[in-house]
Amino acid sequence: MFQTVDRVNGKVLLYNGLLLFFLSLLPFGTSWMGENHYHKEPVIFMGIILFFCGLSYSLINGALKKIHDEESLYRKAIRSDIKGNLSLFLYAIAIPFSYWNSYISIGIYVFVAILWFIPDRRMEQMFR
Repeated sequence: MFQTVDRVNGKVLLYNGLLLFFLSLLPFGTSWMGENHYHKEPVIFMGIILFFCGLSYSLINGALKKIHDEESLYRKAIRSDIKGNLSLFLYAIAIPFSYWNSYISIGIYVFVAILWFIPDRRMEQMFR
């Protein structure tokens, strides 16, 4: 993403810092889930962490779109962020599912992770 941008501003740096902060909470959330055998509280906490990671990514994306014009390499490559928006939606519905059955939420978290393993060819196509 950052290889295609021409410039960044304070908002992009702030949102990037938020993303890094929430990513730093992932080991704690994962450990807590494992130690407590996937009880609902740690699974909810993990969902909140994942949701805010996704939200931070979306905020970075939006801030970068605002400072680049339509002809920039970044705007041409990104267009719409279907995977990012779908991830946010799935994390948002997984959190309430944790109250009912934590394994459904874990399944949603795993599904989103698998979704991101599928390569995103938008950036690669811009560098050909």
